[in-house]
Amino acid sequence: MESNAVVSLILVLGESRHRCFSLNTECRRALFRIGSGAECNWRVHGIGIAHHHLMLLWKAGELTVINVGADDLFVDGQPVARSLVVASAHITFGSAAIVVERGPK
Repeated sequence: MESNAVVSLILVLGESRHRCFSLNTECRRALFRIGSGAECNWRVHGIGIAHHHLMLLWKAGELTVINVGADDLFVDGQPVARSLVVASAHITFGSAAIVVERGPK
């Protein structure tokens, strides 16, 4: 994790060109559209992954997981429509998984 990183997003299951993203306090806002479709800015491939499966919104140091209509989006094993991640978390969708790791601010 970078020294000024606040959150690392690590793809631990699924196929993607990008395995990890770090968000820090210099990044005020970021929106990750995650899925297998060309319109997504984090393309992840695997069984059961929709073209546009979920979004991760980073704003003012907070990470929010947003379900965009998928039946199989879970944060720490719980189904979610929208969830604020306040600590480390395990996000599963289709056959893929992202681990959220928080570092020092």
